[in-house]
Amino acid sequence: METPEDMLGRLERMGESRVRNLIVSGHFAPRTMGLVKGWLLQKEQAREAREEDVSPQPSIEDAVARFEQLAREAVEVAEEAAKAAELASHAALLAHRLAIGGIVAGGVGLLAAILAMFAMTLR
Repeated sequence: METPEDMLGRLERMGESRVRNLIVSGHFAPRTMGLVKGWLLQKEQAREAREEDVSPQPSIEDAVARFEQLAREAVEVAEEAAKAAELASHAALLAHRLAIGGIVAGGVGLLAAILAMFAMTLR
């Protein structure tokens, strides 16, 4: 009795076109048809994968044009990032000034509270 590995080896030796012809003529037993059809499907998928891998390469001019386009986009993004960084710097400076103002106001309030407590103890 032939094992599935033996059957696959025999299919490889016969080749895809001969196997297709033998299927049409009813050569294979019904219990082996799943294996044979699976082998054919695997061959078709491998062929399709090879066809997809052989996609045409872009020309030098296309590659240069694409590179120039990407370079322009990169410059635009860098300019936007520089503007955003400048705005962030101004916002940080404003926050720093507000924080210093809050510290000064808190210090003045603390000094006023201490002077008020001192004044109350002198009465």
